[in-house]
Amino acid sequence: MREIMIQYVIYDHPLDYPDHWVLRPWFLFPDGTVKPALGCILGDTLESVRYWVPRHCYNLGNTYEEDPKIYEVWI
Repeated sequence: MREIMIQYVIYDHPLDYPDHWVLRPWFLFPDGTVKPALGCILGDTLESVRYWVPRHCYNLGNTYEEDPKIYEVWI
């Protein structure tokens, strides 16, 4: 059985939370399905949401050019 992977996306003041930085986990399933977690973390600064990214994660930077609100992705 293959495991589910979690990707942590940091958004720079997205439309649904225009006054905050947002950390939103996404679940990556073996069949290629991608689903957001039910909750997210809001912060006033980039560092305040980066704090919640697990320490074993690697910063991929911004790999999603189609969404300008994505600041960085951790996996």
